[in-house]
Amino acid sequence: MIQQNIDILMQRALEGRPRAALDAVAAAAARLTGCPSALVSIVEEKRQWFPAMAGIVATETPIEQSFCRWAVAQDSMLVVSDASADARFAQIPTVAGPGPNGEPPIRFYAGEPLRVSVEPGQKPVPVGALCVVSGAPRELDDHSRELLEGLGRAASELIQARVNTVTAEDMARALHETLAARDRFQRQLQQAERMTRVGSWRLALPSQQAEWSDQIFVIHELPSGSVKALEDALGYYPEPDRTILERALANTIETGAPFDLTLDFVTARGNPRKVRVMGDVERENATLVAVIGAMQDVTERYEVERRLRKRADTDELTRIATRRRFNEYCDALLTDSAGDRQPLALALIDLDHFKQVNDRFGHNCGDRVLLRAATALTSDWLANCFPARLGGDELVLLITDPALISDLPGTVRRLLDELVLPIPGSGGLHSTATIGVCLHRAGAINRSDLMSLADEALYAAKDRSRGTAAINIAGDGEDAPMVPEAMIMIDPSSRQPGDPPLR
Repeated sequence: MIQQNIDILMQRALEGRPRAALDAVAAAAARLTGCPSALVSIVEEKRQWFPAMAGIVATETPIEQSFCRWAVAQDSMLVVSDASADARFAQIPTVAGPGPNGEPPIRFYAGEPLRVSVEPGQKPVPVGALCVVSGAPRELDDHSRELLEGLGRAASELIQARVNTVTAEDMARALHETLAARDRFQRQLQQAERMTRVGSWRLALPSQQAEWSDQIFVIHELPSGSVKALEDALGYYPEPDRTILERALANTIETGAPFDLTLDFVTARGNPRKVRVMGDVERENATLVAVIGAMQDVTERYEVERRLRKRADTDELTRIATRRRFNEYCDALLTDSAGDRQPLALALIDLDHFKQVNDRFGHNCGDRVLLRAATALTSDWLANCFPARLGGDELVLLITDPALISDLPGTVRRLLDELVLPIPGSGGLHSTATIGVCLHRAGAINRSDLMSLADEALYAAKDRSRGTAAINIAGDGEDAPMVPEAMIMIDPSSRQPGDPPLR
């Protein structure tokens, strides 16, 4: 029965809720340990399911096929160097053969248990694991172990925050259901508020006077005091969030529909915060008499999720955007610009002979060349552009600046020149770049088509000569907007004498 209660709590806390922060943890675990796949698992009595994952399609597996249940059972990190040689796992279908979606058989597994207090004040218990998997046998070095342990703690804190939120929601509903026993419940609520840092409030109608619990005053950084007028209470929310809250209150009063908002907030001492505010109606004999609700300071959770999102969106070496962040940004940009027909250009940048740089001068040298290339893409003259690393030596630049697009050949020629990069320790050799550009001047377009046309231009430039560029201009016809209209070949404007490119 205890396990069933934990299973239900985990489902309520995680299923159907935003999972970007946990996805970011999984992506970071895969990237930082060098594994192709990672996931956050919740281990139940008959199954394990995955509220977050990276590089994995499946959403759950039977408990008999679970690696994570062994990590949960021993309540410590489990490392399986070669699952095919381990009697516990060798006969599992995902080890004995490919996965249901064609994934390679699992060989390596490392899982760090996730521990959560299912009730305030109780000792955390293992409920699942943050794990990384690979299709090749390997060992987990001490550095990767420390990283996985740290990310496991971050995932546990995020899940704990969701559990606390569910607890707070339960308390708010309980407040609504037990108004007849207000005095007894008030004592319980005060204890729970101090434990969970959730406050309760009541807006009396039609007087518009707000009653606050002690924790609401704590969140506002005010001494406990008397009843507050609604206008005074709303003054702690900057625009546009004040208007959002006013409209939510008005809608609840008019329709009886509850609201649940996360808003910007400034305390009485001028400290910015993020707060979650919930509200619902209170009726007596079918007559609306008040709006009641709960308030929670979620600043710390918000900052943790923001930092994790930033880590997942920033390439560790070059400090420019990752492919994932580029895809999001590009899709949003194309959606927003579809109606106003603003021109934009996408430049695919391939560092020439980059493998030779790594092979001849070492990966550290290659990393320095990549970093210099990324630095060139963040120069002041490209301040209004969006650079990203797609992977390896592939970079991309989204150009929307009208001035740069008005002379796109000149812009691309300058890019070619600035991507002539000295190779450290090479005795005067330098690296060049080949660029393929798609200029889209009007109409709707999707990222796939934009990338395809830029890639077509890149191959045309490579066929001509490394260190050059080509611009593919998309047609404007409404029926066939993706038909290439013209291809412009671009040569660099200069080369440094006596400084030969790598061949």
